[in-house]
Order: sequence, then structure tokens, then C-alpha cells
Amino acid sequence: MKVRELFSQVRKHRYMVDALTDDLNRVRQDAYSLKAVRMGDKVQSSHKQDLAQVVERIEHYELKLQAAIDELIRLKTEASDIIKDEPDLCTRAILYRRFILAESWDKITWEVGYSRSWASQALEQSIQRLEEMHK
Repeated sequence: MKVRELFSQVRKHRYMVDALTDDLNRVRQDAYSLKAVRMGDKVQSSHKQDLAQVVERIEHYELKLQAAIDELIRLKTEASDIIKDEPDLCTRAILYRRFILAESWDKITWEVGYSRSWASQALEQSIQRLEEMHK
């Protein structure tokens, strides 16, 4: 996999993990909205089935999220190893913030103190250099 493709995959997997986390939180909220059965109330089988289905959905989403997190960690580790080869510390920070932390250009340029055009040009030059190094 090329360096640019790897960096892109890291960002995309980060977005997917965020989406799955949001989805899991919504499923958990659905579970909280089910009314608990009070002691002494007759329990209808439909309530048990509803609760069982919600618990199954939560477990399914947790497994899905864990798999996505595992893949994200693998990709981030691989990308971080490549980013370490960038000799310029400022450019290395830009690469790390953009691809590993998935930060916006506004936040990156604020943190490093350079213009967006300079930062994106430094990033492009670095990616080309890293692709040459990691053929």
C-alpha cells in the first residue's frame, strides 16, 4: 500500500470508528428507554423479547466497534512508523495531526503556527519523499 493510501485509510477508519461509537451510544440509549418491570408486575413475554433483542444489538455493535478499533490501531501503528521517517519535526507534527489524530486544517495551522498553504505544501512534499523512501 502506498504511503498516501495508507494515510487516507487511517483517516477513513477513524471516521468509521467515530460513526460506530455514535451508533452504539444510540443503541444504548434505546435500551435505557425500555421501561423496567416493577416487582409484583406481571411480565409479558414481549418485554423480555424486546430487552433481549436490545442486549443482542448492543453486543453486536460492541464487537463491530472493537474490530474497527483493532484495525484502526494497526493502521495507525503502520502510519506512525512511516511518519517517524520524516526528518523535519514540524512537518512530522503536521502529518501526525492530520492523519493519526484526524485534525482539521484550522486546528493544525493554529497549533503549528503556519499558514494552511504552507502546511499543505509541506505535507505534500513530505508524502512524496516518504513514498520514495517506502517503495
